[in-house]
Amino acid sequence: MALAHFQRTFTDDAGNVKPALSVTARRESDNGLAALFSDAAGGTSKSNPFDTDANGYGSFYAADGRYRIQATDVDWRNEDLISQPDLATSLAAISTNTSDIATKTEKPSETTITGTATFLNSANNIALSGIGIIDLEIGDVVTISGTVSNNKESTVEVITDANNIIVNQAHAGGTTSKSLVNETASATVTLLVKWYNAAPGLGQGWVNTTGSRSASITYTNLTKRSIMVSIYEAVGSAPHSSLLLVDALGISTNADGGSNNKQSTKGALVPPGSTYEWEAAAVLSRWLEMR
Repeated sequence: MALAHFQRTFTDDAGNVKPALSVTARRESDNGLAALFSDAAGGTSKSNPFDTDANGYGSFYAADGRYRIQATDVDWRNEDLISQPDLATSLAAISTNTSDIATKTEKPSETTITGTATFLNSANNIALSGIGIIDLEIGDVVTISGTVSNNKESTVEVITDANNIIVNQAHAGGTTSKSLVNETASATVTLLVKWYNAAPGLGQGWVNTTGSRSASITYTNLTKRSIMVSIYEAVGSAPHSSLLLVDALGISTNADGGSNNKQSTKGALVPPGSTYEWEAAAVLSRWLEMR
């Protein structure tokens, strides 16, 4: 049976990684030093205690059980370790074509998968064996490399199954900076940043949503990322006012007496889960969203 795996990037209270940190693993049952290994099969022993690498990362394999993990000057913690099927076995069940079976790194900070990928413009779908099981989450930003036409940063919006994800869904079927190009190629998809750390605009792009937006209708940002909304309105000669609301609060507004034909643009940042609405008597010329 495969051994259980412990892995962690050790940091101090300020979030700084701790390289060359001494880590000790003890059995909770008798406080004795645990037998550690460097591989899941238990073929290579690992010293106990051991030191973290230059990035503060430490890992080991051990028999199933409850352990006390101590890192010098950091903390004690209890850890229940339970063995899991190794990734190669899981991927073999997905694909019988071993040349297309992707591999992933063990470090959470280096979630990477490589294999033959098919990019579909109409759905902004990436089909790649194992891509749905490499610990990606909705809203994560990934970097695509190794292709002819699809090397870019993208935001994960749908994890369809073990072999398919959809990125930047609003860009599907288009020709924007985040629209995928139909292509089958050897590609590498790497986690760039988790959704909760991603800055607005990273892995996102402007897309024209005019055809699916109207005045006085409340929309909800159902993504895990903040989006930007920009509305360009045309105003006739009649007096008018308009308002862009986020969570029912007026964020951007204007009013005039209507002496001349005018145009105006409104914009707002919409956090995840927030609602947004445009209230106006003006003519909608263009509604853009960065997502």
